[in-house]
Amino acid sequence: MRRVLLLLVAALGLVAASTATATNTWSDSAGDSGTAPDITSVQVSNTDDGTVVTFLVTARLRPGTLVGAIVDPIEGGTEINKPRYVVIAMEPGGSVVTTTYDYYSRQVLSGVAVETAASAETVRFSFPALALGIHDAFAFRVRSGDTATGNADNVPDFSGALSYFFSKPAPPVVAKPVIAKPTTVPKVALAGKRFTVSFKLTRSDTGEPLTAGTMVCEPSVGGKLLRHDEVFEAATARVSLVIPKSAKGKQLKVQVRITLGERSATRVATFRVR
Repeated sequence: MRRVLLLLVAALGLVAASTATATNTWSDSAGDSGTAPDITSVQVSNTDDGTVVTFLVTARLRPGTLVGAIVDPIEGGTEINKPRYVVIAMEPGGSVVTTTYDYYSRQVLSGVAVETAASAETVRFSFPALALGIHDAFAFRVRSGDTATGNADNVPDFSGALSYFFSKPAPPVVAKPVIAKPTTVPKVALAGKRFTVSFKLTRSDTGEPLTAGTMVCEPSVGGKLLRHDEVFEAATARVSLVIPKSAKGKQLKVQVRITLGERSATRVATFRVR
């Protein structure tokens, strides 16, 4: 394991060279590893809550070889120079050993739960971000090695490192109902006659017709609620009522409230009754 450690120490030179967000994949040239596992791609991702980082390295792990990632937290756009590295090594008997080191002290870090899965062509490992001092970004370098020959493969191939910035789920879009000015049939409110008021409904986030939600309508004259029929369909709130003959010369007030989830909108329309 001492040789494994020295191979990884020689790989570090964490000067961030490129940045990315969410689940990202970096390619590496093939056939440049000698007897070490040939890395052809590296994928990095994080869980939505930012607690776990996962590396998926396309490389074939064999007895006597290793795949490792050296990570250095980034805060405020700057590496904080506290690199850690995770080593996945296959022993001569075929068993896989995972170890996490402090880069400078070269001491094994205890209490870091690393989940490892090595298949014929890939090595996947996940670790808790905070256990390595990572909050939402880090610089990294991936390296494979052959412990017998010293051959290695690096990603990136040259000096420097790559950078990964955590993806964060977009905040949910909260749409609010938008109630348009009403149209009426007939155009004039007449005492003793049926009067229908319609309100077109749209979504505040997209401007598209609003086809979901609930409707409450309160038509009244002089503060007294009137019997009515109300319906919400085809992105339209519609109320229909027979205006009392006694309402002639008074004001008809039609208040409609549309609720979508936890958001609602209210519109009031008034009409002079003839």
